[in-house]
Amino acid sequence: VKGSRIALSDVGVAATACKAAIQGGVLNVYINTKLMKNRENAKQTDSRAQEICEEYIQRCDAVYKTVEENLRCN
Repeated sequence: VKGSRIALSDVGVAATACKAAIQGGVLNVYINTKLMKNRENAKQTDSRAQEICEEYIQRCDAVYKTVEENLRCN
């Protein structure tokens, strides 16, 4: 881990906030695609949103875990 150890907890908080933003954004996509008349496009959009969600939540979780491991007393 590079950088100031003092700011490390800020990185963990940012990863958590990012995860929440991704999840909230995906829910927003889902509520809007329910209203779309073009059902095929709605399904594709839902699928892409889910892919993005899965990929980036894994990244956020990995960052958080790394931060947590570096901050805990060993």
